[in-house]
Amino acid sequence: MWSDELEQMLSHLQLSEFISEQPAVGEVEYGFKHALTQEVVYNSILIDRRRLLHERTGTALEELYSQQRNEHYGDLAHHFLRGIDVTKAIHYAQLAAMRALNRGTYAEASSLVEVALKLLDKLPERDERLRVELALRSHQSVLAGVLYAGSSLERELAIKRVCELSEIIGEADQLLSGLVSLCSLYFLRGESVRGLELGRRCLGLADSRPRHRGSLRSALYLRGICRAPAGICERPSLSSSRHHFTQAAPTDDSLNMDIFIRRRSPQTRRWRSISLDE
Repeated sequence: MWSDELEQMLSHLQLSEFISEQPAVGEVEYGFKHALTQEVVYNSILIDRRRLLHERTGTALEELYSQQRNEHYGDLAHHFLRGIDVTKAIHYAQLAAMRALNRGTYAEASSLVEVALKLLDKLPERDERLRVELALRSHQSVLAGVLYAGSSLERELAIKRVCELSEIIGEADQLLSGLVSLCSLYFLRGESVRGLELGRRCLGLADSRPRHRGSLRSALYLRGICRAPAGICERPSLSSSRHHFTQAAPTDDSLNMDIFIRRRSPQTRRWRSISLDE
């Protein structure tokens, strides 16, 4: 009976040219013919009622696409972010952001991450909040590098927060990864002394985690490239830099040892490229 009544209402709306049938696989779908009509109808619904409808729609989508949810993360995030369940809202926003990031739609991914971050205070458990924020900040740091620059302040702040959260939670692997990224950022920015200081800490952490050879290699390599510019005209610094590259090389056969840096002569004030073998 309810199905017949629904069909009559949809038919009436279609004849009145408010909605139209949309192409779909399997069942029939309907959509508003004009965005303005949709907006007027949506705004006429009370806010609490809207939130309930979004919640029910999100739950229905979960059940309907239980085997293909990954293809509908965007729709699920859209409805749960406007619904009642904060945990699901953040969960699907994060998944939709990852999907958008993988597709290269960076502005969409960034928007989803920002919306999810604003909801964190509504999560009841502190540990859950911190872990969810850590995942979101990790996405944020990647997006900042794409949208702003690898050496941007936005990326620096995101990475610093990743490191801070990793220390609080006790995630040593993510802390090391974050510190290596921060060291790289300072090198890109030309702040080699800051990068060198972080490089020391990275080496200490990497040495204590022998199974993470990739992180140790990155720490050695970054300390090498930060140390050379930090002592542009000092032979001991260049020799030490070469030493770090040599340590990094055995862990990665693809590392190119024919590395050149820019060196400035104190006499001519000119820059020239020199090999670390000089």
